Amino acid sequence: MMLMRGLYFAAFLLFAISVSAQQATTNTSGSGQAGNIILDWSLGELTLVHTVQNGNLVFTQGLHQGVLIDLNASGSVIAHGELLVYPNPARRTLNLGIGFFETGTLSLRLFSPTGALLRQSEYPITAFGNRHIDLTPYANGVYMLHAVFTPTNGQPRKNTYKILHLQ
Repeated sequence: MMLMRGLYFAAFLLFAISVSAQQATTNTSGSGQAGNIILDWSLGELTLVHTVQNGNLVFTQGLHQGVLIDLNASGSVIAHGELLVYPNPARRTLNLGIGFFETGTLSLRLFSPTGALLRQSEYPITAFGNRHIDLTPYANGVYMLHAVFTPTNGQPRKNTYKILHLQ
């Protein structure tokens, strides 16, 4: 019996040590800019940062960022993080966070709950940015936003987003 208690205690201790070993803390950090150079720094953390650049588009991801984006997304689906559609449910405005690493064209089609095409738009993508869709002309309901991103040099990627509109 005493041996079992000792084994349970040892297993608990190993689990507690492995869980606490995965934490990272920052003592201090800052950011500064001089001309075209931007420097972000921090002390007391692990250095786990990945940077990707394509022309004018630069993206970095690291330890303190909540969602890591798969930079090697394959297939014909818009990857998580390339196009953020929020808030959902939306009251008046639907926001689009655009984070494609390539230049190209983003085509958007908004469909009503009955499947009727309500709005169609096309945007040239040359940098990260934001777009907005005004939902005030439309009644409450579930709408579908179909997005197609066609890179300048590549195959189109698509995704469909279910949007709940509540005024």
